[in-house]
Amino acid sequence: CGAYVRCRPDTNSPDGDIADRKVRQKLAEAHFYFDQLYKLKLLSRTESYLLLMRLLGRPRSEAHIKYLGEYDCRIVIEKSIESLKGFGVKIPDYISSYGGDQHDRKAI
Repeated sequence: CGAYVRCRPDTNSPDGDIADRKVRQKLAEAHFYFDQLYKLKLLSRTESYLLLMRLLGRPRSEAHIKYLGEYDCRIVIEKSIESLKGFGVKIPDYISSYGGDQHDRKAI
């Protein structure tokens, strides 16, 4: 099925949840729009992750995009774009640069 999970460097410890290609693409897109909030200095990184906690209704330890499924990715994308618009930012186009094989992974 092509699903895998990335591992932390030099370990067999998973760094996120198992995801297939479709979910990995959504994860990359969610990261792209969410990251704009602090990369454009609209919010601090801490403030951005507090926003993510509120959006997802999850504690800090679980408020990471790498743990999301497709549905939650869509919410993060939508809400991040909404927040960017609220700041008056022209929404950048997402262009997938997802290659899929650039990280260590464990196939299932």
